[in-house]
Amino acid sequence: MGRMLSKSASMLRPFDWHRAIAALLCALAFWLSLLVSDRVFEGLPHLEDEVAYLFQARVFAAGAWVIPSPPVRQAFTQPFIVDHAGSGEMRRFSKYPPGWSLLLGGGLAMGYGAWVNAAFAAAAVALVYRLGHVFSPHVGLIAALLLAFSPAALLLNGSLMAHSAALALACGFLWCVWNAEQTGRRWRWALAAGALLGVLLLTRPAPAVAVALPLMTWLGGRMVRMIGLRRRMPPLYWRGELGVRPFLTTFVTPYVGLALVALSVQAVNMAYSAAATGDPRANLYTLVWSYDRIGFGACCGRTGHTLEKAIRHVRFDMSLAAADLFGWQWGGWRLGDDLPPELREHLLTKATYWPPLGLSFVLLPFGVLIGAAGGRGRRAWGAAAWALMMSAWAVLPVVAFPLEALRDPAVSWAWIVFGLLLALAPTLAIPRAAPPTVALTWLLVSFTACIVIFQMTYWVGAQRYSARYWYEAAGAACLLSALPLAALLQRCIRWRALVYAALLALVLYAHYAYSIPRVSVLHQFNNVSRAHIAELNARRDGRPALVLVTGPLTGDYRVTWRAFGTYTALTSPFLDSDVVVARLPEGDAQRREEVLALFPTRQVIEMRALASEAWFVNPP
Repeated sequence: MGRMLSKSASMLRPFDWHRAIAALLCALAFWLSLLVSDRVFEGLPHLEDEVAYLFQARVFAAGAWVIPSPPVRQAFTQPFIVDHAGSGEMRRFSKYPPGWSLLLGGGLAMGYGAWVNAAFAAAAVALVYRLGHVFSPHVGLIAALLLAFSPAALLLNGSLMAHSAALALACGFLWCVWNAEQTGRRWRWALAAGALLGVLLLTRPAPAVAVALPLMTWLGGRMVRMIGLRRRMPPLYWRGELGVRPFLTTFVTPYVGLALVALSVQAVNMAYSAAATGDPRANLYTLVWSYDRIGFGACCGRTGHTLEKAIRHVRFDMSLAAADLFGWQWGGWRLGDDLPPELREHLLTKATYWPPLGLSFVLLPFGVLIGAAGGRGRRAWGAAAWALMMSAWAVLPVVAFPLEALRDPAVSWAWIVFGLLLALAPTLAIPRAAPPTVALTWLLVSFTACIVIFQMTYWVGAQRYSARYWYEAAGAACLLSALPLAALLQRCIRWRALVYAALLALVLYAHYAYSIPRVSVLHQFNNVSRAHIAELNARRDGRPALVLVTGPLTGDYRVTWRAFGTYTALTSPFLDSDVVVARLPEGDAQRREEVLALFPTRQVIEMRALASEAWFVNPP
């Protein structure tokens, strides 16, 4: 009887309010994602990337890898969709790796496409909370709060882009590797980490490599130190992890298994490329633009890529990321104000320096110092020295390199490699006896630096959907930013409720003053809107519709996909949907007749188009 009472008493754990609030934040992230998807993006793709992802997701949902190109394929072109005859038959497919389209296709097959990104948004908040719990419950809760309300997260979670899934996969990979080391259950967690890394490689390959490098470097450094320790000890003391067989079975082989699982999942990408082109190693990006590849020189980018351009893109994108991460900025607009026209125009059409001063990075340096110190001042000095070296690496080319050197591909690659070595150096120097919080801090710092440096090798930046090429580092940024706030809570025990209240007030103010105007500016972006669907439905007679968009395909006023992008989203890859849109060149009667012959029973609705605008020929 006493045993039963003690057992039942042990089951009555005290209420964990940190975990309860974290669960609420996960639910809030899920709901906000669906809200932005419905109210801002209206469940429609607004970028060329989203159009391609949705197309391929529908193909996967139908159980196919690729599909045959339709007759008169020029009339049914979509952005970043390739028609290729690499192995005889002309095939149609997306240029992007298949990972995100497979995940989105699973949601579409179940009828819940918008829920996929919402689920990944909630998962990312949960994983950031768990990672922060390594430091303290306060760090986990603050980081989860910051990520749940991040303007960049709200924007991307409500879209059809792959970045929300990539963030959750990256955080999940880090969490699994961390547990493999801390719990001793290496096989279980290493295999899970390998699966997540493999899916991340299928989804966003370059960030996946940047994410894996710090962790693999850290594990490699630990392995080398263990081998060195074993060599310095007499054979009599070769016991436990230092024995040959235990060392191999408990440390080496689990991570070999991790790599094998990741590579096995990555084989799906090779299978997709083989199905599309007949070549499993083909770079599908270059089938649309031959210059769309990572690297420096004339091969990469419309006018070639250089270190000069890479630094400029980082400056431009970082200026906006400093505002978009948490919605903290000085200047711009205030609560209740309309978005100023010049800033609205910047967000919709420009990718240069963001005029207001973003303040979202203000806590990051303090977070790095606090986390790296781990209670010892000597470690803080080491973190400061490393930060100074990274700052010198970033600034030196701007102030000291001649212009010819900045445009030399060899110099560019050498500088990038040097930067990666600096970014990875702390993970090699983490002592085996260092507190877990110190090791995790340096992994987060290196993780973030590698993602930014890797992005410098790509020829273009990204601002339209925030600085999305860096979004996989958002979780690490939230965790590092939470460290100074948690340290403040430790020092102000009596005032914890007040500190939390002030933080919540700041987050809510930023949400209403910054996030809502920032995200809402993309409503009907690129001329995509449900209003166009309503206009089309007003002209329909109940039959399936064929929308013919006629206009110039060359010259200054050539028709772009934006003119009919709303109807592209309604068009099935198999051309069997209720609405099918076709683009026709002016005066090409033969192509028009060929298209009409494919759909003899459909209602034909005529539109004229110039550039990015289209209008109906006949009134309803």
